[in-house]
Amino acid sequence: MVTFWVSLLALSILLYVLLDGFDLGIGMLFGLTRDQARRHAMWTAVAPIWDGNETWLVVTAVILWGAFPAVYALLLSAFYLPLVLMLCGLILRGVAFEFRYKAERMRWVWDFGFVAGSVVATFMQGMTVGALVEGLPVTNGEYSGGEFGWFSPFAVLCGIGLCFGYTLLGA
Repeated sequence: MVTFWVSLLALSILLYVLLDGFDLGIGMLFGLTRDQARRHAMWTAVAPIWDGNETWLVVTAVILWGAFPAVYALLLSAFYLPLVLMLCGLILRGVAFEFRYKAERMRWVWDFGFVAGSVVATFMQGMTVGALVEGLPVTNGEYSGGEFGWFSPFAVLCGIGLCFGYTLLGA
């Protein structure tokens, strides 16, 4: 049974990285061009699917919560701050995406929000993965690293690397 849940968890993470990584990559590339025709092409490539791709992030969290509650508790207590920042970035992207069409003279604000939300969400995801790869301080099955125990130069490098990886995926 554990193999089933681990396989489902791996599949949901893979689908999130591929599908939302494409969206986040386009969001980061969006800030690198001023050509309105290119921006429109980027926007229309993402428009039909962008909000459905975060579903895989929710599926991942639910599988982790339901099948591996001890791991879920450990990870959420360790990564509370980066996950809140990632969710704020995803919310900023969503709000910017919806309001950009309605804005006329302040469109640049929503363009900036779309790019900034994409960068923040991606960078925080990369830092989280980097900290997991490096290892977390755990004592008696509980996280013992403090608020910034996940922060390290390696985690920052992984955050930057994921930004480049998602940008490549979006390209």
